[in-house]
Amino acid sequence: MRKPSDTEMRRILLSRSEAVVEGWYQAVKSAAVVVRSPAQMRAILADLFEEVVAFLVSEGGSASAAESIGASFISLRIRPEAVGRISGVLVGSLLKEQPDAVREVVEARLPNLIAGMTTGLYSTGTQKLLEQQEEIRAAYACALRAAEDELRVKNAGIAASINAICMLDLDARLTYVNPAFLEMWGFEDDRAVLGRHVSEFGAWQGDIEQTLDLLSEHGGWVGELVAHRADGSRFDVQASVTLILDEAGDPSQLMIFFVDITERKRTQEALERRATHATFLNRISEQIYELRAVDDVLQEVVRLTQETFGYHQVAYLAVDRKAEALVGVAIAGAMGWPTPDCCRIPLGDGITGWVAEHGRALAVEDVSADPRYLKLMPRPEPTRSELVVPVSLEGEVVAVLDLQSPHLDAFEESDQVVMGTLADQISAALENARLYEALQQELDQRRAVETTLRRNVRRLETLRDLDQAILKAKSGEDVAEAALRHLRRLVPCQRASIDLFDFEKGEVTVLAATQTVGEGKAASGVSFPLTQRRLLFEMIGNRQSVIVEDIAHLPQSSPLIRTLHAEGLRSFVVAPISTREELIGLVSLGSRRKGSFTPEHKPMVEEVADSVAIAIQQARLVDSVSRQGERLRDAMARLAEAEEAERQTVVRALHDRVGQNLTALDLNLSTIRAQLDIHDLPDLCARIDSALSLVEETNERIRRLMADLRPPVLDDYGVFAALNWYADRFFSQTGVTVNVRGEEDAAQDLPAHVQNALFRITQEALNNIAKHAQANEASVSLFADGRVVRLAVSDNGVGFEREELGRGRSSWGLLTMRERAESVGAKFVIESQHGEGTRVVVEVDR
Repeated sequence: MRKPSDTEMRRILLSRSEAVVEGWYQAVKSAAVVVRSPAQMRAILADLFEEVVAFLVSEGGSASAAESIGASFISLRIRPEAVGRISGVLVGSLLKEQPDAVREVVEARLPNLIAGMTTGLYSTGTQKLLEQQEEIRAAYACALRAAEDELRVKNAGIAASINAICMLDLDARLTYVNPAFLEMWGFEDDRAVLGRHVSEFGAWQGDIEQTLDLLSEHGGWVGELVAHRADGSRFDVQASVTLILDEAGDPSQLMIFFVDITERKRTQEALERRATHATFLNRISEQIYELRAVDDVLQEVVRLTQETFGYHQVAYLAVDRKAEALVGVAIAGAMGWPTPDCCRIPLGDGITGWVAEHGRALAVEDVSADPRYLKLMPRPEPTRSELVVPVSLEGEVVAVLDLQSPHLDAFEESDQVVMGTLADQISAALENARLYEALQQELDQRRAVETTLRRNVRRLETLRDLDQAILKAKSGEDVAEAALRHLRRLVPCQRASIDLFDFEKGEVTVLAATQTVGEGKAASGVSFPLTQRRLLFEMIGNRQSVIVEDIAHLPQSSPLIRTLHAEGLRSFVVAPISTREELIGLVSLGSRRKGSFTPEHKPMVEEVADSVAIAIQQARLVDSVSRQGERLRDAMARLAEAEEAERQTVVRALHDRVGQNLTALDLNLSTIRAQLDIHDLPDLCARIDSALSLVEETNERIRRLMADLRPPVLDDYGVFAALNWYADRFFSQTGVTVNVRGEEDAAQDLPAHVQNALFRITQEALNNIAKHAQANEASVSLFADGRVVRLAVSDNGVGFEREELGRGRSSWGLLTMRERAESVGAKFVIESQHGEGTRVVVEVDR
């Protein structure tokens, strides 16, 4: 809330000038001794109000600074009863319907202003009183010297005084009273008072002798006392006593001036009470808002309230809607109640029940006259008055604040306001405490969720690391060791193992184990007889993990169980490693403490067991595929060798048999042709020539077939020479230029079957180029890079996308090349894109 500026404050306060001046005028008019004209009186009061505004606008004004304002009213010669009305008019006018920011500032500075004005009024009034007293005393002395003037002095000075004056003899008995005295004490005439001892009219301290001694030392005495009127009522007066001396200088009489200070006392008491209220509210707000527990808030409230105001009992009673009753929660000053909740009052019963039911504060001046009052227990000092204030939260009464006093009419309207404010503070503090508790609960829940999330994240990270480790593992042992290493990060234990079953052999083998207790007799690679099959299937027959609280409860006839027990292990959590078809083994975690594992450990172990099962199954499949691949490569290699051997056999047969026969046939036909020329047989000669041509053509085809089956240059000069030979032949057959580059001795160290595979792959690649690539140029390169021989065949043809592999007959050629490469342990790669040609690369170690 923004604090108003001095200019805003002055403007707002001066707007109340007319109301304040008019209220003051009416108060002063009815009580002033000297009456001025209305205009003059209002002008003086307006100037005084401007001084009031100046005091309120300035920050840090003390009560002493405002005394001059109160003293200014003395010039108006007002009577004492006007003092209270002046303060009341000022407070009522300045606080009524003000903005909250202005009202807050005014309420903060008004107590000092009122206290200062009141002090100024009475201190200045006292001074004026003493001045008048001196005047009267002088007049009285003159009257003694001049008896004829005595009556005139009394009538003019004492009788006309606005203050009550009395004369006492040295026995403290009244010898004279003025009309103001009779009016103040409520007597008709002086006959009812003259001759009576002054103590009958007020509670004096000490006796007259002490007063005389005091007066002789100080020449006068000023003090306050409680006076008693004729009707028995009490009021507060300020008395000023002066000692009258005779001509010889001896004490002869006492003169007392009285001023009614009842209104001032009430104002002072109200201000003091208001200051007490403000201090209390500030103190209690500071303390309860620092508290977070509801019970602490309530106990502090009742304690501070009881200590500050001195009520003999302050209780906080909560509304229990289910029980339809008020239940004591916090009590201060009570006697005889062992615990607060011993107090239970049905809703609607008693004064507290009525307030809880109707939701309105209630002050009872005399509980004995109110039938609703409930006396719950005897007290050494009975309750005479009671104030009950409702405490509401979100529009509903949730409790009542009960204050009890041993005095009648102990609670003023200001007390009700303060306790209502306290109830609001309690509501706010309770709401803060409730919100704090809700926040703490939410934070606890969040922390629990975060802990669970962190645990889950850690578990997922561990499982991810485990999966990666499993993927890198090359054997079942590697898988098991990686799984145990990661599992121990999730679940603290002294032993972790993966055991595999061989039901045919009736054994359980420790595939991998890590252990920090005992001698490690159940280490990796150790096998034990599988003696408890039935127990095993009962425990994990549903393929879920099992917690063994104490291994001693398991049959000790099992060698593995007996060994683990002897190693000092006491509790286990066990999860099955299984596939859809069979139970493979167990993941087992052990601890040397009984009951070390909880249900939250089970899903962690199960997840690892599932990963291990998949990994082991995968490792078995990979191993099986690897073995099959090796067998296939061996078969392909043998097939390639057999093929080459068959080719060599066919070539040799064609060369040794068919070739020789054709040569002999050619010689025989040539001889026959020569003989026919002698006999002049042209027709027969033509037939013989045709047969010779056919023999020559057949012989050429056989040579080409032999070259295709097994080029002699491959055996005689190696693969590089064979590639050059085939490039020339491929150009002559297809018209596609083939550029051969490389090192002649790049592949000379390769075995014959490897060189033959490289040649056949080149041959198949060029055949594919001729059939599908639509290329006009190709290249073949053969280089050695360290221990790697690299063969590359490329073209400038149309190329293809990788997605097209496997579709069409062209894929058979690619498959044949890949199989040939793999059969000799070579790496085979195909690179191609639409419009950018194709490149086949084969790499083989020398």
